[in-house]
Amino acid sequence: MRILERMIGAVPLAGVVLLSSCGGGGDGARLPDRQASPAVIVGQPAPSASTIPAELFFTRAREEVCANTRNRLFVIDGKQVFWDRAGTCADNSYAQRLYGATPDALLCEAGDSIMGPRISCSDVGARAMFDTILKNLGSADLGLGSAHTVELLSFQPEKREPVAFTQVAEDAFSGVHEAKTVVVRDEAAWSSLWAAHSNGRSPAPERPRVDFGSKMLVAVFGGQGGNGCRQVRIDKVMAGSGKVVVSFDERDLATFAVCTQAASAPMAAAAIPRSDAVVEFVNINPVQLAFRELDRSSRSLLVQPKNMVARDGAAFAALWAEHGGAMPLPQVDFTRHMVIGVFLGSRENGCHSTAIDSVVRANGKITVARTDTAPGPGVMCTLAIVHPAHIVMVERSEAPVEFTSQVKVLK
Repeated sequence: MRILERMIGAVPLAGVVLLSSCGGGGDGARLPDRQASPAVIVGQPAPSASTIPAELFFTRAREEVCANTRNRLFVIDGKQVFWDRAGTCADNSYAQRLYGATPDALLCEAGDSIMGPRISCSDVGARAMFDTILKNLGSADLGLGSAHTVELLSFQPEKREPVAFTQVAEDAFSGVHEAKTVVVRDEAAWSSLWAAHSNGRSPAPERPRVDFGSKMLVAVFGGQGGNGCRQVRIDKVMAGSGKVVVSFDERDLATFAVCTQAASAPMAAAAIPRSDAVVEFVNINPVQLAFRELDRSSRSLLVQPKNMVARDGAAFAALWAEHGGAMPLPQVDFTRHMVIGVFLGSRENGCHSTAIDSVVRANGKITVARTDTAPGPGVMCTLAIVHPAHIVMVERSEAPVEFTSQVKVLK
């Protein structure tokens, strides 16, 4: 049985069709475009059943912002994945990556960057295979020969746009102990779900109000287990091609916080614009990047909302002058770090704030997640014009940076 057939039997590949693919080359110009067969099988070994989570790799490839020239995925021996992509981007025009069985198991990567071509391998044992593949991108078997089985996975590219969402609930100790995802489109279903979530609490927390005429809810329950520092977060919502994709991740904050020993059952729920489209949940399991705060203030000189990234001293000095005027400029080693800033702009009272919650590396890009606060009905706020801002320093990366935001309503 072919690898792809076994994968389809093990993983739901909704919406996947077999398409033609373009030829590849490390510099984006070495190989001509051509038709390829839907699946190329080379070599005769009979590997064990593939456990490759195909849809996670498809999601990563679809979300790559610089792959308009070439975007190909290969399964090698049913246990490794090679990704080859290229596009018309100034400093990120091509990349090749060799993975283990999951998108988190990056073995080797090569690519273009502002500093020039780069090749690195976290697994030195994979370097020889990776070098062979890079020299044979135009070959159906990637130069690996009959000792290996190589299969091209074609997939349907999807164009999606970000969807604004509002956090409705977030809790570490839900009464729902089963790990699951839920879509709620009416008040009755919301009442039932909230009752299950609040089970065992006295008094039960008040159910948040949702206008189901214009909104619907997406919720993620992490299941019971672990310690009191487990957390579920909805990171991003995208829509397009008749589908809404909710990206979430699960974290254990035990490394950074003092945790209770009680088993937790984390959950998160968010309101998004109402839609009849199919909703798909994707656990992205991102790599968390540590960051250091350079400034957090409600008195920024920037009065318009904006997000900014500075990768050199000149850009950071210009950003800091806009934000802090004559305040001393923090020292940053831009050979190792870069600066990210979020600015809420002018707001009418002190209940408004903004904060960077996390910086993660996933799907070939850096995602900065921020939370803005706003007053709910009847909340007392200081009557002062504020200009909230948060500026942090993180590990340097040449990957594109995107920003996602959610609004937390104060009660």
